[in-house]
Amino acid sequence: MINPSYYLLDELEKECVDQLQRELVEKEHELLKWVVSNHLQQVFKEIKSS
Repeated sequence: MINPSYYLLDELEKECVDQLQRELVEKEHELLKWVVSNHLQQVFKEIKSS
């Protein structure tokens, strides 16, 4: 028989991991947008100065 407390802990762990993965994906997306934006700014600066 499955120990209910282990089951609850397992469910809680899954929920926490899911939440952390969602947050990580969000942060990665923000970082990617920042990197692309920075890169484009550099490209435009180089174009203006040439």
